Amino acid sequence: KRMNLMMEMSGGTSTQLLARDIGQALADPEVQALVLDIESPGGAVDGTMEVADQVLAARGGGKPIVAYANGLMASAAYWIGSAASMVIANETAQVGSIGVAMMHVDRSGRDAQMGIKRTAIFAGKYKRLASDEKPLTESGQEYLQSMVDDYYQIFLGAVARNRGVEVDTAHSRMADGRLFIGKKARTAGLVDKIGTFADALALAQQLGGKNMDLKTLKAQHPETFAEAKAEGAAGVTLKTLLEAHPEAAEQLKAEGRQEALKIERARTVEILEAAGLKGLTFQVIQDGTEPKAALKLFLAHHDQIKAEALVVMAAAAPPVVGTQPQVDTRTDEPRGDLPIEKLAMKEWEDKETGPKLNKEFGVFETYLAYRRAEKKGQVIK
Repeated sequence: KRMNLMMEMSGGTSTQLLARDIGQALADPEVQALVLDIESPGGAVDGTMEVADQVLAARGGGKPIVAYANGLMASAAYWIGSAASMVIANETAQVGSIGVAMMHVDRSGRDAQMGIKRTAIFAGKYKRLASDEKPLTESGQEYLQSMVDDYYQIFLGAVARNRGVEVDTAHSRMADGRLFIGKKARTAGLVDKIGTFADALALAQQLGGKNMDLKTLKAQHPETFAEAKAEGAAGVTLKTLLEAHPEAAEQLKAEGRQEALKIERARTVEILEAAGLKGLTFQVIQDGTEPKAALKLFLAHHDQIKAEALVVMAAAAPPVVGTQPQVDTRTDEPRGDLPIEKLAMKEWEDKETGPKLNKEFGVFETYLAYRRAEKKGQVIK
């Protein structure tokens, strides 16, 4: 966080100085955009979140920040880089290592060799619970693990927010501690584009002075947007989709199944319309009713379904060979000018014909359907 001697020794910088330099660049009216040239394995948690939040806030300030993975952008370095407006990596760059590590050192063996015996005097259950003068106990390991888990959740949530994905997606695709090389980092969603430092600089110059999101980039810089999109699409095969984007693959499969069901329903409905079956069966197929729910409806309307099916089968049956189909012309039933519903009811309730009809058809609705079909000439004798 404050190890500024690193600059003199290796060219590195602390998060304190990095935050200072970014703040000065954002405040400078002559600066239109920033490029973070990142080559780092990461570092301490302390100080990282503040710089990452500073970079993220710059997205809405009119000065885009492009992060470039120059060889290695890992752990805390990726936390900061992921907050940039765009992330570019070269083909051999290692990106990711999203995770948190803590080390416990047991110095008790060395102390024993040197004749040193230390006694800790402390107050508080967790004070010195995992200190280095003794082997790590189970309770001490659980305590340290809980701290690591807390930091990991903060890190994971920041990456998901910075990259615009759900936390579960970030966890499954990006944040299992792996390093991704070049195009695999882009496929996993860690970076937006594969390119060189010159590409990162040119993109920053293009975006300079603009509050650039994907929508604005597409509208104002269609060539850059198309290039980035093409590069993204080029690496996505069915295999990579299934491996790297399981939720998208499942969604596509589900949509395909739904489309297939729609086509099959339309085909079935067309057949039923041609057959003249307009009742409950037609309804449940057209509505896409689940089989169990449809079965309940069929049981509740058993007699209606039976009557309609009998009418359709009778209408479709071919005449017996050697005979001519004859329409029933019985005259022993009261016809008159009554509607067919009233005629059928009169026949159903007649003392002589009623018992026979009841035995043959079971319920009045079945007989009524039969009489309607008979009136239309659809009953073959």
